[in-house]
Amino acid sequence: MRAGIYIRKSREDKSKPALRLDAQRNQLPAVAERRGWEVVVVEDDGFASGQDQARLPGLQRIIAAIKQRRLDVVLAIEHTRFSRDETARQSLEFIELCRANGVKVATPDAVYDPDEHLQWFNLYLAGGLSAVEMRQIRRRMAEGRAEARHQGRWAGGHPPLGYTLGEHGLELSKDAGRVEQVVRAALEQAASGAARATGIPVGTVRRMLRPRRLNFYAGYQDDGTGNLVRGQWPPIMDLDLVRRVLLAKSRRNARGGKSTTAAHLLTGLGILRCGHCERSMKTWKDHKKNPRTGEPYDRPTYYGCASRTEVAAECPGRKMVRAEILERRVLEDVERRLSDRAALKRAFDAYRRAADLGGGRNLEAERDASRKAKQRLVRAVAEGVISFEDARPERERLDMDLARIDEQLSEARLGPISPDLIPRAVRLDVLSFDEKREYLCACLESIRVRLPFVYLDYRFAVLGSGKTRARLEL
Repeated sequence: MRAGIYIRKSREDKSKPALRLDAQRNQLPAVAERRGWEVVVVEDDGFASGQDQARLPGLQRIIAAIKQRRLDVVLAIEHTRFSRDETARQSLEFIELCRANGVKVATPDAVYDPDEHLQWFNLYLAGGLSAVEMRQIRRRMAEGRAEARHQGRWAGGHPPLGYTLGEHGLELSKDAGRVEQVVRAALEQAASGAARATGIPVGTVRRMLRPRRLNFYAGYQDDGTGNLVRGQWPPIMDLDLVRRVLLAKSRRNARGGKSTTAAHLLTGLGILRCGHCERSMKTWKDHKKNPRTGEPYDRPTYYGCASRTEVAAECPGRKMVRAEILERRVLEDVERRLSDRAALKRAFDAYRRAADLGGGRNLEAERDASRKAKQRLVRAVAEGVISFEDARPERERLDMDLARIDEQLSEARLGPISPDLIPRAVRLDVLSFDEKREYLCACLESIRVRLPFVYLDYRFAVLGSGKTRARLEL
């Protein structure tokens, strides 16, 4: 019989010494020789996960040999070497491929013929059990990482730039000074400028300036519940520097991510959207020139839905609105509402009364309690107080509760801020162009154009009913 040998080991199998690569490489050819098989193919994927067969070049060559009918039997240390996806779909497809081409599946202990009903059933059962085992392994690994984050331990992987792995965990490397240099450069420059100033690739700089990585450099990490916990590694910088960098990034983003002045008042702020398709809106202008004079026509600028450039996703309600009219009406409404502080106080009180009358449960407190209960359960499993199987019903119940609470929180709108935190009223006509843009970002959460109306979502209550949305008619 013509035999094909396949060798693979993944990190999920570290608890199984029999699956060592050297053991497979020595044992499997000996098994084939003892059974009198002619080995025509030996494929070795080394250390690789069996989650996706497409990423296993050695296995792909085994599959090609099966389809070409060059093999009569495929030999592996166990059935899970051919696939270990969580759905068992790839494993079942491989078994069916062998059955269709008359190929047997063998291990050192047995030989299975997929064309025999009972042996076919045993192979299918082994594939299903492998999928269940993989789900349990991945769930335990995820819970272990979550517990490590909760305790401030590094969850593993490749150390970030500025750190190296020592005998007792993460230690500062010789690049720690360059990391702080990049972060300090980001106080004044975007990622591209900081990359040019330090000689570090811009992609690496962008990863370094993400909030999660910056907190890591300050010696903190998110415990999975939104809280920062002190990490068990030496910090490169203090948390105050991280906050200043994040504030500088948010200010640059409010300007459209560029240091140059925006062409129009509402562009690049991230608050102007189409009320029909929720895409951002941009400016449009006809730049055609007068054929007689060669000068462009003096035509107005319009705000329009960005889907105009997406032929396959035209907005059904897209219309253009003159930029000067929209900007003037928005500024007038903001200035008028901020000038009457007493009305803002009445609107905020109305919101508070409506919230009190609602009498709903404190969803955030309930979510925190469920998260703490799940963390206690994970610790109990990790310490051996309760088995994984016994803890499963309670963990599934907590997961369902958290999903329900998150869904309710996503549907509930955050309450408006107090009038004491609202920017003081000013005459907008005396502000500079950039100051007007910053003022609008401070007051407005979004501007949605749905002609003939424009809806302004304020960050504070503006109506006597306590609502935050105002409607303008153009």
